[in-house]
Amino acid sequence: MKSLAHLTVSSILTDHDLGVDNDFQLLDTEAESASPLVVI
Repeated sequence: MKSLAHLTVSSILTDHDLGVDNDFQLLDTEAESASPLVVI
């Protein structure tokens, strides 16, 4: 299910000419260990 959500979001952002995997990365997260919103 997580991979479907990842692909859906990636596809929507790519369709809007956003640089997925070039300008930024999509990070999957778990409720128990959420990833930070911004990683510098």
